[in-house]
Amino acid sequence: MKSFTQTRNAVFAGLIAIAMLSVTSPAHAQVPAPSFKPHIYLGGGAAFISNPIQDKDMFNQSFSLMVAVGLPVKLGFEVMPKFQYHKFGVNNSSTLLLATGLPIVDPNRSVTTLGADVKWSFLPGPVPTKPYFLVGGGTSSLSQDAAGLLFQNISERKFYMNVGLGMDVKLGPTFAFFVEGKYTYVNSSLDNLGFFPLMAGIRIL
Repeated sequence: MKSFTQTRNAVFAGLIAIAMLSVTSPAHAQVPAPSFKPHIYLGGGAAFISNPIQDKDMFNQSFSLMVAVGLPVKLGFEVMPKFQYHKFGVNNSSTLLLATGLPIVDPNRSVTTLGADVKWSFLPGPVPTKPYFLVGGGTSSLSQDAAGLLFQNISERKFYMNVGLGMDVKLGPTFAFFVEGKYTYVNSSLDNLGFFPLMAGIRIL
């Protein structure tokens, strides 16, 4: 009889343990483990010159492209090697250019940057929408063809720094949409250049 009671108690204890596991396991399964797989960012947009003042007046916003790789280093943090290309067109209504009376010729100014950003997500948990902060730098290549008397020929490689904010919206298990804006400063020998690239695109997981 004692043996039967011990066996019955053992069976009840086993059933209770199985029931507890069946209740708690789905709750843990709902929280996905953090992923540290690389991401690919593809984006496009425009950039707006903020300084120097004469460049802000003489050039329109740029056509911009971006390719980057996101390398997660810990939850909420990524290192992003990044390539960006910006091409600025001449502003035909520039007050400085119109005042000269000279023919307006597009000087074909372009800025290419190659560097890396550190991306910090404010909400690193499993949420679909994540704001983030960016800071980084690298090397930039400035190119400008001479045109008329106001534009000098430029071909130089200089350092740049940038800082900005963005938003990442997950659209599916393998990709997301992002939008970001940042201030970029280039230490040019002609005029220190500052501009605001605004980018939008997709992040492939």
